[in-house]
Amino acid sequence: MSRKARKHVECALGITYMRVHGEAGRIPHSTPPSSTSLLTLFAQLTLPFPLVMKLALAVSTVFAAVVLAAPTEQVCDNGLNCYASVHEWGGVIQYEPYQGNLMDACRYNDGAVGGIIGGTGNLWGYKACVAVAISDTKIGPVTVQGLASCENQNLTCEWEEPNLDFNLYASIVGECAWDNGCPITQQNYIDFIYGTLSEIGSSDWPSSVDTLLENGWRALLDWAKTGDTIPYQNLNDYLHYS
Repeated sequence: MSRKARKHVECALGITYMRVHGEAGRIPHSTPPSSTSLLTLFAQLTLPFPLVMKLALAVSTVFAAVVLAAPTEQVCDNGLNCYASVHEWGGVIQYEPYQGNLMDACRYNDGAVGGIIGGTGNLWGYKACVAVAISDTKIGPVTVQGLASCENQNLTCEWEEPNLDFNLYASIVGECAWDNGCPITQQNYIDFIYGTLSEIGSSDWPSSVDTLLENGWRALLDWAKTGDTIPYQNLNDYLHYS
């Protein structure tokens, strides 16, 4: 439960208890009751049992509603992001040399990571960053942001990054991006990965197209749930929220 949600529950419990016992019966802030102790709490009150049950049920309902309604708190801690990604890269996350080349081209690009003083980055405006993020879902945008944040602690987290540059998207799918917003096909995906490797001067390539498709393209399709192609919005969502 979030800190904000817990405060709401403590408040609800405290008000109910005080209405019976007065100010002297205030529940200590340092020991807030949990939902599992509600019946015990109200059983201590000098009230008829049916009323005790009603009070417990009412506050339990409040407790459940607050938990369900409380938004997930997202905290961007680039110190932790950098540390975790450095230790996962090459460890938990086994990558091919070409992916290392893409990652380096991304994380050491001042425009991508906001290396200019005060910059907060634009990861999804640079081909190398997008290419390595979608080359294998085990890498994904989280690892890209984590390693890039080692170069700039002001880099925004992936969910706060600017949207996928539409010009970049158009370079993947072609002119139809401007006509009817066509989605990315499997061949578009392959061409984008290989084309980006050529642009950065990589001497390394995927070990096989089948491996690239299995770990990258088909895994993306499983995430997007959009059939055998991926529209702009779904790719943009993947880069921000996967």
